[in-house]
Amino acid sequence: MEYKEEQGVKMKKIILLAGIFLGLCSLNLVARAEQSEYLYSSP
Repeated sequence: MEYKEEQGVKMKKIILLAGIFLGLCSLNLVARAEQSEYLYSSP
């Protein structure tokens, strides 16, 4: 039982880290898109 619970905690941590990583990546992409739009729109 203990082993199974430990494995579940590991999986939760991995999922959480993956979620944070994806969130940061998407934020980075949005920031880049806004930057490039700003550069293109400025004369």
